[in-house]
Amino acid sequence: MKTLRQLTNVEKAGILHNWFPEEIAPIVDAMRGMSENIVQNDQQEREIWTGGLLNFDFWLQLARNAETIISKYQKKLATSKRLFADQLFGGYQAIFSVHCIVAYAKAKRLENCELFLAIELLFNLIGEMDFVANLIIICDKI
Repeated sequence: MKTLRQLTNVEKAGILHNWFPEEIAPIVDAMRGMSENIVQNDQQEREIWTGGLLNFDFWLQLARNAETIISKYQKKLATSKRLFADQLFGGYQAIFSVHCIVAYAKAKRLENCELFLAIELLFNLIGEMDFVANLIIICDKI
């Protein structure tokens, strides 16, 4: 068995799919919404872009790729772990997909603490010190 640090993004996405199958359709819907927003509002998004090492055109292409994948496979992404993981978390596409699931997890953290913690564990969405502080806050609300 691989250690957590040895897992690829595709493998991590597969684990997430196994652990939270009921959350995959809402996650895909959130990805669709985020990608549509970026594509439809590309001029506004370009003006406020602070992507650091990534230029906006690359980010826009990842958003378009996500739209294409989601349109092509739709509900199959929620039922097929391999399809979900391979299509959305393979190669550079993982950059956009991880961004989307992190945003989804942060939005749902009070509603589903376990999902938030799983995404933190798998994709390390917050730093160690923030993790402890957020864990206390989140679990205190349960």
